[in-house]
Amino acid sequence: MSHELFVIDRKTELDEKEQDRVTYLRDQLSIAKSLGLKAQAASLKADITTVERGRLITTLPMTDTELTIWRAWLPTAYTDVGDNKRYQLANYHFDRIPSPVLKVWQKHKESGAFERFEIWTPENPQPDPILVGVNGNARHLLARWGESDANLVSFDDIKRELVRRWYKNEDIGGEEFGERQARWGRIMSAVVVTTFVTTFTCVGTTLGLSSLVGSPEVGLPIGGVISAIVAVGTFVYVRRWTTEKILRSSILMQAIAKDHSAQRELLPIPA
Repeated sequence: MSHELFVIDRKTELDEKEQDRVTYLRDQLSIAKSLGLKAQAASLKADITTVERGRLITTLPMTDTELTIWRAWLPTAYTDVGDNKRYQLANYHFDRIPSPVLKVWQKHKESGAFERFEIWTPENPQPDPILVGVNGNARHLLARWGESDANLVSFDDIKRELVRRWYKNEDIGGEEFGERQARWGRIMSAVVVTTFVTTFTCVGTTLGLSSLVGSPEVGLPIGGVISAIVAVGTFVYVRRWTTEKILRSSILMQAIAKDHSAQRELLPIPA
């Protein structure tokens, strides 16, 4: 099985500003506990953990655009939070996780670098999942793997494939219902407008030419040719206009357009 393991760099201790932040949060936590504010205390504990763990990691987490793209490519997340037992991390069984990935996962868990872990997958015959380390809202790409020995699909190729699916009206994981309906409705909108314009043009042109030359036999074919030209032009224009409008509101397509993330550093493969 092919796999990729990504470098996660850490520093040994928090800087002065980060230590001050932790001290402040601990003071707030003490007050919240003394007042019996359990929800406030839980939130403060999470913030302290995020700072103490997350700030020690110097490798940048995935950006918002990267997260949007990965979630479209791998829409199903196995995690250890939530009540959905089907997608509990402990129940992940869709494929066999390679030994190098398990060893890196174990190393990260023992180091306490992350609050928890997730596996993202599309759940299809060639899933190519990823292992994600979570700290608060920050998510780090830790590893990828695939069922075959072939090279894994590059991130640039993933973006190109998602763009192709978008234009071909194919399913995209995690897409909101409204955005999917708008994308699928591009052709229908073009057909409806084209039908209306073509009908109006055909009738008007045919009647006008027939009246002008005094013969329906001459006006009808000419009107048909003009209507066909108008129909093609209208369909192309309306579809292009609606596509551009939907593109501007598409979260995924805007993320792909704005993404300039560099290739993440890989751990060397042991000899």
